[in-house]
Amino acid sequence: MKKLALYIALFYSLGLAAQPSFTAVADTQQIKLGEPVVLSLHALVPQDSAFSWPELPDGNGIDIISRGSIDTLKEGKYLSIRQEIRLTSFDSGDVAIPALSLNIEGFATMENPAIPLLVYYPDIKEGQELNDIKGPKEIPFDYWILTYWILGALALAGLLYFLWKTAQNRPQKETKKAAVYKIPPGEWALAELDKLEAAGLWQAGNTKAYYSELVDILRLYLERKFALKAMESTAEELTLKIRPLIDSKDLFEKMKSSLQISALVKYAKHHSLPEENVQALAAVRQFVISKEAPKTEERDV
Repeated sequence: MKKLALYIALFYSLGLAAQPSFTAVADTQQIKLGEPVVLSLHALVPQDSAFSWPELPDGNGIDIISRGSIDTLKEGKYLSIRQEIRLTSFDSGDVAIPALSLNIEGFATMENPAIPLLVYYPDIKEGQELNDIKGPKEIPFDYWILTYWILGALALAGLLYFLWKTAQNRPQKETKKAAVYKIPPGEWALAELDKLEAAGLWQAGNTKAYYSELVDILRLYLERKFALKAMESTAEELTLKIRPLIDSKDLFEKMKSSLQISALVKYAKHHSLPEENVQALAAVRQFVISKEAPKTEERDV
């Protein structure tokens, strides 16, 4: 029975303690001119009650430095609400932090009295040396920044040089291309084949370069003569494109074989024989002549 009575008394005392309340406490009541004061606000409010949180006014000798966030924590059936306000004063003498009140629906208004604040000038001893405002400190020189600037300047110079060289080469390439297109495609192709034959690339061991130039001559000829998109075509695709252009089955087989060998040589899957190299160029030459017969005298192959 004694324990039961003790528990009842304890619960009763807790019920009395947990009542709506509001306090405002300053961490000091004496400051030097401009020193900060922390004003701590705390309230216990029933969870189901509406309330109006107090707003500290700025003025009358009080300057608000910052208003902290309003933090809320549940404590049983109540809300524990806290806020910190930093303030100061630049008026010497007696000033006061205004009285604050908290209005809770269904309860009497809770008021916290004004808090007196003594503001005084800092002590300056007679004869004490007064120092002027210090000038800005000189930032020490950072050699890494200089290094970054030098590297950036070199990179920019390299880019400008590359663009200049590109611009210098472009007109030459365009002029060369324009000169090629002034020559009829058949005449140009036969002349290029003669140059390739005279260069002796495969005889010098440059079989890959030999077939690469030979197929490029054929591609450009097809584009100029028949408006076919041939420059990006593979050997297999070229074979399909030239099939409708060749009436002779024997010539088509030679062209097909030459293109297959060129593809194998390109990927180092085949070492062509001398007679295959000669036959490949002869087949392309014969193809060009067969398409240019009405305009070009037939030549021995």
